Amino acid sequence: MQRDETVPDNWSQLSVGDTFRVSVPHDWNDITELLDDIPNVPWTLAATDGNGALQFSIALYKRGPRPNPSAAVLLEMLQDYAAARNTGPLASIVIEAGPPVLAAATMASEAEPFRVWYLSKGGNFAFVTYTGGSPLDERELHICERIVRSLEFESNGIAAEN
Repeated sequence: MQRDETVPDNWSQLSVGDTFRVSVPHDWNDITELLDDIPNVPWTLAATDGNGALQFSIALYKRGPRPNPSAAVLLEMLQDYAAARNTGPLASIVIEAGPPVLAAATMASEAEPFRVWYLSKGGNFAFVTYTGGSPLDERELHICERIVRSLEFESNGIAAEN
């Protein structure tokens, strides 16, 4: 089996069924089952001795007109998300034309900061959040940025096409 050259030596790939996969450091694990007391909990990752959690919600393109949002559209979605939750001003805003197309920002809810990413590729979407204490753990946040950018939608017919 060939090694994926985009995955650093101390990282591995985790797949979520036939939906998507991400590259993670070896000390990051799927902790979703540990959160079974929370209804409809999204897929969740955390470092073994970490401070926070990284959660993924995915929407796959199925049929109809294929969405093809720009980074500006994803930023607008991010701003709408923040406004609906009264998070106050956005900080550390990043937009990238991709692929994947991405918009991200840090915000706060009840004084707890968190980071939010919207990503899109091939008509598929991901909404990802990181919570990690106050202030956010910068080392862990840097790792989350790399994990989020490693997201690949699995090939499931037309859903993974560009």
